[in-house]
Amino acid sequence: MRPLDEKDFALAAELLHEGFPRLRPAFWAAALQRLQRYGGNAQTGVPLGWFMLQGDEPVGVVLTPASLRQRPDGSSQCVVNLSSWYVRPEFRWRAGFMLRGVLNDATTVYTDLTPTPEVQKMLPLLGFDAVNRGVALHLLPLLCLHPGGGGQLRVLQPGEPWPHAGPPREQIEAHRELGCLPLVLQPATGAPQLLVLKLCRLRGLPAAQLVYADSISQLLAHRGALARLLLRQGVLLFMHDARQPGSTPTRWFRRRDLWFVRGSGFADRTDAFASELCIIHASRTQAPAGPASPDTARTAGPAC
Repeated sequence: MRPLDEKDFALAAELLHEGFPRLRPAFWAAALQRLQRYGGNAQTGVPLGWFMLQGDEPVGVVLTPASLRQRPDGSSQCVVNLSSWYVRPEFRWRAGFMLRGVLNDATTVYTDLTPTPEVQKMLPLLGFDAVNRGVALHLLPLLCLHPGGGGQLRVLQPGEPWPHAGPPREQIEAHRELGCLPLVLQPATGAPQLLVLKLCRLRGLPAAQLVYADSISQLLAHRGALARLLLRQGVLLFMHDARQPGSTPTRWFRRRDLWFVRGSGFADRTDAFASELCIIHASRTQAPAGPASPDTARTAGPAC
């Protein structure tokens, strides 16, 4: 194995296109450029990805978007997302060894958000646990009938300091440029919480997918306030990873998009920040024509 860097982008794009033929090499080349510009890998010292070699020839590739989280005690945690993993069929007997080579730091949290059914069987053997049971989908005009929860919810403004635990401020701004909407939830008691939503479209309708929250339960306690804020953005659907199956009059459960993590602290937490969902499959943002109001956010991007 060897790490992937900028000089390998064309080769990596061709190999990824071979593994994911619906996405052209130009898509992968642009995604690799975004990953490098984002800067999380440079900050953490984690390679952008890895090649598996047969002699000197790459026969497998995996991308590894990386980023830091600040803990409440001021220390930092590295999170690495395993993304876009492909090994040529004749070398797949070595795929497990490749993955073990990538998972080389016991102090790092590793996530896999898009594993195939075959990889889902492999991950528990490598120390991964399933985070969710599927996805919950909410229609916001119905969700806004719920109480607001007693706290306040607002858009985090560009340039506004964020001195609390979670991702670094510059990475939050980078996500805004990638088509995400950062929010601040201030509960009636306790510290404020950062929320990051990816703006996208689902079956042609404007939607928002939760990619970061320290506490899903606290967020859902304020789901009425969230629904009203998102409706003011023109968003109609809200999705988040669901810990429990089952539907309600305002929630539809979909048994899909299983997430896996190797590391602790995900019992009530969503963390797909700086992952393939945000960087590799980024939305394209459209800047407002004038000064932003507290609720201003527009996007035109891919489907969720």
